[in-house]
Amino acid sequence: MSKRRADETVAVRDSSRETFYRKELESDVHSAPSKSTEEKRQMLELLKQFEENTMDDAIMGPDNDDDDDDEGDGVDLAERLGGLDIESASYDQIWDALTPAEHEKFKKALGDPTSDMAQQLLASDELGNVRTEPWWEAPMDLETDVQVAESSTPSNRSSLLQAKTFGTKPKLMVIPASMVSPPVAGKTPLLLYNICALCIAYTYVTRHFATSPLTKFPPSDPDRADAFRIISKLVPFLTDRKSKTIHPTLSSVVTDLWSRFDSGEMTSPFFSLLLHDAAALLRPSTVVEVLFSVSGDPRSDGSYPELESHPNTNVLRALSDLSALSGDDLLSQSTKSSPSSSSSKTTTSTAKTNHVTHKLTFYAAHIVSAPPLLLRALAEETAARANAVAREGIALPDGRSAIQSSAATGSNQMHTQSGLSRIIELS
Repeated sequence: MSKRRADETVAVRDSSRETFYRKELESDVHSAPSKSTEEKRQMLELLKQFEENTMDDAIMGPDNDDDDDDEGDGVDLAERLGGLDIESASYDQIWDALTPAEHEKFKKALGDPTSDMAQQLLASDELGNVRTEPWWEAPMDLETDVQVAESSTPSNRSSLLQAKTFGTKPKLMVIPASMVSPPVAGKTPLLLYNICALCIAYTYVTRHFATSPLTKFPPSDPDRADAFRIISKLVPFLTDRKSKTIHPTLSSVVTDLWSRFDSGEMTSPFFSLLLHDAAALLRPSTVVEVLFSVSGDPRSDGSYPELESHPNTNVLRALSDLSALSGDDLLSQSTKSSPSSSSSKTTTSTAKTNHVTHKLTFYAAHIVSAPPLLLRALAEETAARANAVAREGIALPDGRSAIQSSAATGSNQMHTQSGLSRIIELS
């Protein structure tokens, strides 16, 4: 009996180690050890609280006998961290105090926010105080949010707002009116699937760093540069000035993006969540407040007017946040750090950055001129794909895409693509 209790104690202790970090190590473990002493103190205090709080929780059963040989098993986490000097310890030193098994468990938890372990982390009071929920999940003003107004009481809405901290809406970019023109069927490429890919990459980075909007990153924060790097990795057609990539279908978007994540970095439930996020950004507002004029006449400075009241404002905000993130300094740093960079390449960094922001402005202009019905059709297709990914996953046993494996699904995609083109013709 005493042996069994000892095993249970070790098992629970192992589980407490798994709750080491959600916010801090996710964004800081690979950064330079430049954090303040107070931040380090808070981090170690968080470790201590997790160690104490989870000792009495039956998170894991006593079936981990295979882990008895793991390095550090049975050794209290606080004991291993007790020898660190809080005044000088870096996050790398704290990370090194964990066992390889703990490293893998934490990476796995962070890679899938829908997992049980991640949900336990997200539910903790300590992390709840520092987490920022995506801005697009924040309840809208009661005057315009019909669903919230009809489905909840004032007290429920108040408690919902108090329970979570949501990011503020990104500031909208300036779009030259000269760039806004209705798409012409057969002549104007259908860029909405590229924009869908941008939305998926944007929502991934937002959730990965638990930061919303992305412009909250201080200019000197290494996470800002890392966020830009991830965006460049997931949607290279945005940062490559020579790219001519045009995604013809949602399947193309899903397959391409999935392939760009490192092995084990992405899961089907998480990808399904990102697709739902993208659908929320793409879906036009059903109720729009008309501020002044929606005629589309340019302002005196030549910019397109009344973007705040545009039905497609959510996706415009996402593109605007990406544009603000893609500053000249980031691409300049990227160019200088490249092994093949030369002085001539470095001097053109501003032009390349302007190319990135110009691309995003072009995509935004495409959204402004796109009929809301077209965006709604794309949002519904993306939401349906999210549900399919949640049910079936991405990869099948034979290695094919789950989406490409079904003739019915393929038929629906062709029908949707045809429908989108037809909407352009009728608009």
